[in-house]
Amino acid sequence: MIIENGSVLDTGVRSCWTPEFEDCLGSRLQRIVQTYKPSALILRETESHNPAHRKKLLVDTINRVARHQNLATFQVSRSTLQRHFLRYQATTKHEIACIVARLFPELSWQLPHKRKAWESEHYRSSIFDAAAGVVVHTSVAHIEPLDNLIDLR
Repeated sequence: MIIENGSVLDTGVRSCWTPEFEDCLGSRLQRIVQTYKPSALILRETESHNPAHRKKLLVDTINRVARHQNLATFQVSRSTLQRHFLRYQATTKHEIACIVARLFPELSWQLPHKRKAWESEHYRSSIFDAAAGVVVHTSVAHIEPLDNLIDLR
């Protein structure tokens, strides 16, 4: 998700399922960074002390690209995100996504329906997770207006 002056410029979900995961992700992120020239990258902090190999590769690749481009990276923890959205009485991922859709009306058409317990998470849910990270980061860092940030889940 890319935001500039409080408006969503672009959203999307990128996947790399090749054996060259690191190279694929790194080149895609590099293109995004060169296109939009963000001021920072926002990442969701991993809660586990033993993160999965693929998640560690993801974070390492993002940090490598950020260092190469002299970009600041910020991490938002799950607990900080949950605490922030408790102010809106939002406790589930769907409730948080609904709040995000109200804060960024240009995203509302992408809001997935509330899933049933047996359904898998919708592909576009990560867009709302990313937007929630931006909302929390800007609130905690007291940034006004939102200025060309990219959130990576």
